[in-house]
Amino acid sequence: MNRRGYLGAIGAVGLTATAGCVEELQAAADGVMGGYQVSDTQTYEGVALTPTGYLLADTMTREYDMHSEEVEADSGATYILTHISVVHDGDSEIELPTDGMRTNDINLYYDDERISESMMDDVAQAFIVEGESLTSYDTALREEGATGGVFPGVEVEGWVAHEIAANFDAEQLELRVTWNNEFLMEGEDEETHEWTYTEDAEVSIDDVDGEGTTIEL
Repeated sequence: MNRRGYLGAIGAVGLTATAGCVEELQAAADGVMGGYQVSDTQTYEGVALTPTGYLLADTMTREYDMHSEEVEADSGATYILTHISVVHDGDSEIELPTDGMRTNDINLYYDDERISESMMDDVAQAFIVEGESLTSYDTALREEGATGGVFPGVEVEGWVAHEIAANFDAEQLELRVTWNNEFLMEGEDEETHEWTYTEDAEVSIDDVDGEGTTIEL
């Protein structure tokens, strides 16, 4: 390669790198952290959150305090249940993301559109799939006394459920978790973490271990 070609190649690499940096800086400025996949861990103020994996089900039973309800996904749809693990290893009190009536900090997006509006305010305590009871994430928060501010040492594991098209493209599916959504102090901004789904992150009900909250991989 001659000098002109060499310098041109270097310039192209530099432009590519610069473009990548600009995208990362813009994402940070927007309060959105991307580039992660389901099974990756992201941390906010010392709290590590991991969507460990997900499973699919055409039918399930929603278990409530006083009753249960067997439900079947609409034609052409399926239920997707995502396992969430949260560990507070920070050094101060913090509010954990919630997935219930109070706020919707945990949401599923497909092709940049929020989905499953009908399940946003579902207060099921557990989702029963093929006889296995999966503790809902919101119930796990309550059981750990973590519905308000919590101090280091708290660990929460549970499941969030949504209904999506059965022929979904995993690469178009994102889990978004918003931190600091409800109690913003003056000058503070909310921060959103994103995870892209992959086919490799799908698990079966046989992979679920423990009290219906833990995925054993």
